[in-house]
Amino acid sequence: IATTVAAGFSAVSVASTLDSYEAFPAEVRRVLERYRDACRASPRLSAVRSLSTALVLLWAQSVRIHNVSIVDIFWALSFVVSSGTYSAHKDAEKAFSGRKTLVNVLTAAWATRLSTYLWWRNHVSAHGIGAGGSGEDFRYQTFRRFWDKKGLSYWWFSLLQVFSLQGVLSFVVSAPLQAAVTRPQPQMFTGLDLAGTLAWAIGYVFEHAGDLDLAAFKSNPSNKGATLATGLWAHTRHPNYFGNALMWWGIWLIASATKGGWRSFYGPALMTYLLTNVSGAKLLEKTLKRKPDFGQYQKTVPEFVPWGLLGFQ
Repeated sequence: IATTVAAGFSAVSVASTLDSYEAFPAEVRRVLERYRDACRASPRLSAVRSLSTALVLLWAQSVRIHNVSIVDIFWALSFVVSSGTYSAHKDAEKAFSGRKTLVNVLTAAWATRLSTYLWWRNHVSAHGIGAGGSGEDFRYQTFRRFWDKKGLSYWWFSLLQVFSLQGVLSFVVSAPLQAAVTRPQPQMFTGLDLAGTLAWAIGYVFEHAGDLDLAAFKSNPSNKGATLATGLWAHTRHPNYFGNALMWWGIWLIASATKGGWRSFYGPALMTYLLTNVSGAKLLEKTLKRKPDFGQYQKTVPEFVPWGLLGFQ
């Protein structure tokens, strides 16, 4: 039932982006017109429509190539879709252009780097998923086998289980983007904008350097079965995840410079929770525990926040 509802809503979202509704029956045409008008009135609903349209098209491509993993590459880019939609909405016309540009640039820089890295890791690197860096992530293969055993096609369930879920999560996390680019006041940069940009920059360094160090470590055959414990990995067991979370808290600080923007704190809070307890650190460490030296590493290095760099023991 939930999958059918998701498919129906997604179909309406895609159809509502068309220039003309004349080809549809009168009742359907009225629904599409009302939905279009509602999107014009609400930047959030407009973002929902943009995300739904993009994810449905991506889902159709995943069905064609029989690979759901492409959704992981799109995850970061989905925030570019949201920030662009918010910025193009009429509510953003009176917002401070400097802050709007800043947030869009930071979001695009993060999304481009992360998506490019994931594409390289999964489909180019010899250490990517599958043979020679190709194939479908083991998580999605597990889901696919589960539904196949029940005699059901996974492509239909992946629309809800993977694509719709990521759309919902992306929409919630993007709350600071909406606040930053649509709130009209103040019409100048503030200390919060500076603090947020600085936090974002530090987070970017952590994520980028962490990913590069890990890629270099894995490329050395002599490191097989060993745990990376140098560089930033000597201060936190997941510098890339920590950097990701810090960047979103930085964007939230920028959003907090606007009136009421601080209320969007649930966006970075959800991202932090996902990175620490759902698809990030906790899930990854279940496999890392198989390494003989990981136990000692786990005892001496903080899981997420690099407390040692902050002066705490």
